[in-house]
Amino acid sequence: MENVPMPLKLESNIIKGKVSNQVFNILAKAVINLNKAEADFIVIPCNTVHVFIKGLRSLSNKPILSIIEECAEECKRINIKKVGLLATTTTINQNLHKKELDKISINLVLPKNQSSISRVILNILNNKADEEDKKVLVDSINDMKNNGAEAVILGCTDLNILISENDSPLPLIDTIKILENKAVKLLS
Repeated sequence: MENVPMPLKLESNIIKGKVSNQVFNILAKAVINLNKAEADFIVIPCNTVHVFIKGLRSLSNKPILSIIEECAEECKRINIKKVGLLATTTTINQNLHKKELDKISINLVLPKNQSSISRVILNILNNKADEEDKKVLVDSINDMKNNGAEAVILGCTDLNILISENDSPLPLIDTIKILENKAVKLLS
């Protein structure tokens, strides 16, 4: 296991859409260490840093699971045709989920207030999230529901800290739970 601490400034920048080679280099070092440790496979529990998945996979002789690919497979498995996405600005701008969902003909609905969603994610990470932040998420989900979404992907692994199925007018597809389930299957 490799813990990959990310300086707050780098984390904040990537959430807001500023992709940095510094983040890639930190992750690449961890991938190299896990290969040296002879890990069976590698799991990266963050949607946003999957902007680097191709580069990281090219460095690794061990498989790297993709939270994005696994999420798309789950949407297909549960027969979703149109899904909303709450995620960081980078995840949205880089079309990380869209690319995978397009491969299996699932339409994506995006929030209209992306800068507010990224602000909420930063508040969660800084332990400053409040009821107003939860309201931003619920309002976004309602808007996506009105635009035909059947469910909503929690495309940031920290969103489940603030919002749950009980709060949402649509079913939530929690990417971290999907990734956990896949990792457990591979270990069994």
